[in-house]
Amino acid sequence: MAGPGAGIWRGALKPHPAGAAGSHRAAAQDATALQVRVFSAADRIALDSSTKAVVIADLGCAQGMATALLIRSSVESIRTRSPHIPIHVVHNDVLQNDWAGLYEALRREESYLRVREGPITPMTAACSFYQLVMPPGVLNLGLSFAALQWLERPGPASAGTALFFDQLAGAEALEMAEQAHQDWSRFLALRAIELAPGGCLVLVMMGRHPNGSATGHTLWAAIRAIAEELVLEGRI
Repeated sequence: MAGPGAGIWRGALKPHPAGAAGSHRAAAQDATALQVRVFSAADRIALDSSTKAVVIADLGCAQGMATALLIRSSVESIRTRSPHIPIHVVHNDVLQNDWAGLYEALRREESYLRVREGPITPMTAACSFYQLVMPPGVLNLGLSFAALQWLERPGPASAGTALFFDQLAGAEALEMAEQAHQDWSRFLALRAIELAPGGCLVLVMMGRHPNGSATGHTLWAAIRAIAEELVLEGRI
């Protein structure tokens, strides 16, 4: 689907071992693996005489905290190979996003805007990533961390108090699965249009445990059960 040489790395946030120490070790391993993938993708960006600018996108950026250091490291990596090439960083999220929080983060010392040498231009694309975010054939490195669980529209109206997909069953679960499949296919098709030759996507999203529960959702399931009990008792 993507242009020549384009690549995608999709990761799942894996369930962590029980206990604080095990959880911290696993989280550190996840972070290290992610850094390696992002740095590898940045190193693959072609920087020759035909390259006029490098475009990096943070898809579903929120306030940019999940990607801030990775984007800076990618910018620094590009700068070591081409000190003066223009770099455009596109921050994408829906119009209702907390853009003020993102702009505030870009003012900090650790921001990629503090990297010296050539021009670095931050941009915003205030739209859903289920539509084109940028012109065709310009995206060199696309990042998306824990955003792709947000579908284009809410789940089935008959889902009741279910908050996440793993709380659904029967027809509602099948309907949500089909919607997720359609949205995922649309996302990839749109990114295939936007990717430059040799461009890469690094995508991280929720994983699902073999027991059927998504990562971190056991607590939410408990909260839902307690809330439903309180409703039945007439206390809320």
